[in-house]
Parts: sequence; structure tokens; C-alpha cells
Amino acid sequence: MFTNQPDNYRVPFHFAELRLPQAHPFRGPNGYDPSAAETRDVVLARTPETTLPEGIIREALSLFPAEARILEQFGVHPLRPSRSFRNPFTGAAMPGDLDTGNAKDSWRNCGRHCVSVAHGAALIAQDFCDHGLIEEPWVARAFSAGLLHDADTRIRHFDYQRRHEKGPEYVAPPEDFLRAQGVSDEAAEFHAAYDDPTGAQTIYKFFWFEDPQLHNVCDQLIENTINQSALSLLQKEQLLRLIVRTVDDMTYTEIGGAERSFFLTARERLDCCSDRGWYKTLQRSALGVDSNGTVVYVEDMSKVGAQTRIASDILSMQVFVPNRVSTLHKMVCAPFAQEDPCEYTTRRLRSGFPWILA
Repeated sequence: MFTNQPDNYRVPFHFAELRLPQAHPFRGPNGYDPSAAETRDVVLARTPETTLPEGIIREALSLFPAEARILEQFGVHPLRPSRSFRNPFTGAAMPGDLDTGNAKDSWRNCGRHCVSVAHGAALIAQDFCDHGLIEEPWVARAFSAGLLHDADTRIRHFDYQRRHEKGPEYVAPPEDFLRAQGVSDEAAEFHAAYDDPTGAQTIYKFFWFEDPQLHNVCDQLIENTINQSALSLLQKEQLLRLIVRTVDDMTYTEIGGAERSFFLTARERLDCCSDRGWYKTLQRSALGVDSNGTVVYVEDMSKVGAQTRIASDILSMQVFVPNRVSTLHKMVCAPFAQEDPCEYTTRRLRSGFPWILA
């Protein structure tokens, strides 16, 4: 069965930089500057393709039948036609090629992306397992979480779009709107309970400010020796979510035909996605700190209230978080390697791909 997400997230990352008074402290090596971006053609020309053959996709889904059913119910199965949905707010159709017969209405690229992320997440989780940070069952959970991370993305799109349009007046759609469109109880319950670790709207859950004396566990592992007291703080559920988020931010899948996949650094992946709709949303969104010292997601930096201080734009966070996880990954697996951590993790993903559960 697919992995249930916990209700309470307590991530072992404490980023003191978010307390800095100036805006955008992550610009530079830990951030993202769109003006320095390379073109997609330049990035992909030097990058080996890691597109999965259909046989491996089929094998992966056979090992995770519940996840495969969820992908099909939401019209993003990597090997089958995509079903249509209606926007619960407006009634407008979101067509799928199952009904239209038109290839441009297919969402199979989303499912293929999910399978690629699942393989990459399991590979990184296996590395951590081999070095004692997590146990073997967590590797399968990483694969499951990767498969499901974008399963209901078509439905979440309606929520995000409407939330941005309506702001405080936003009203969530009725719980049964999916069932009314023929979605199974299993899929509807998944959508109601799922808290995506990879979305811009959930990135704030990787930060906290309750105690300024708390140290970032990742930094303890990097700057000091790996010891049991530090490992005891490293909550495995949070590490799993961070792994999936990192691999998602390093996986680029084409749309509209070829649907090739590539493992890139997080910065390169953003370079390749500047024409995507979500990229434009991230350009105006940010992480902020409210008057209570709580980290919050800011939908639009131009409309932020006086009581909220902007800490970082979300585009920079799309680079910063993978950089930190890559640093931990390299420190655990290859502490003496003379290589940039992001390049190390990207190369590891490419060299170990595909990863299939035994």
C-alpha cells in the first residue's frame, strides 16, 4: 500500500540564515539568479538521457500496484491514456486523451516523471541505508513516495489556481467532487490526506524557529563526525520527504511528445523550466517570517503584509534545499571526494539508474 504521510512534520533542518534582515540571502551559490540561466538546449546537449524503457516502467508498477492504481485514477499513468476531469470551481473541462483521442491531452509525461523520481529517490535512500542512516524498508517507502509525489497534480492545480485568484476568500472544493467524477474511494482518500513534500506551497514545513539554539542536524553531520546523538535527531520520515523533494528538483521530464527524462542539478533543472507555468508562480512567491517568528509561504511577494518579512524567494529555495541534502549525501557516501555535492548527487543518480527493487 502507498505510504501514509504523518500529520506532524518535524524536519531536522534549522536554517539560521532565515533570521537575516536582508531579503534574498540565498542568492549566489545557494540561490538562483534567473539572469544567469543557461538555455534548455545548452543544458540538455551536455547531459546523458535517463529515460526509462517501458519494460522497466511496467516492472516498477507491478511491484507497487496500489500506487499504479492511484496514478491511473488521476489520469497520469505513464503507460495508459489520461482520463478527463472537470474543474470543481468553474466546471471547465481538463481533457484527457482517453476521451479526446488527441495526444496533446495526454498526461503520461507526468507519470513517467513520477517513475523517474521514484527510481532516483530509492537510489539515494539505498545509499543512506548502506551507511546506516535508515533501514531497508525505508528504501521501498522512498520508491512509493516518489511514485505518488505528483499523482494528483492535475487536481491540486485547481486548488492552487483558485487559491491564488481568491486569496482569503478561497473555499476548498467539496470532499466528494472526485467521487462524483468516477474517481475511486481509494484515490479520493489519498487526495484528501496527501501532503505533497515537493510543492512550493509546502516547502515552509522544512523550517522552524522555535529555538534559535537548535542546530541543523545536517550541518552537525557535515561539520562534525557522524555520531549516534546526531543520528538520533535525524527523523527518518523527514529525511524521506527531503530525499523525494531533492530528486524531484533534480529530475527534468519533457512535455509534448518526446517525454525524455534527465537528471540535472537543481539549478540546471530550473534553467530548463523557465517556460513552465509553475516557474512563473515561483518567481513571485517566497518564504517569509511572520510576527510570531513562524516560517510561512507567501503567494505573492508584491502583496505581502507589513508584519511578514521576506526571507527568500521560492526559486532560490528550489536550489538551496537540494544543495543541503546533496551535501549530506556526499558527506555520508564520499566524504573525501573532491567534487561539488550537487554534481556528486547528480552523477550518482545517473550512474545508478535505473534502480529496481529486488
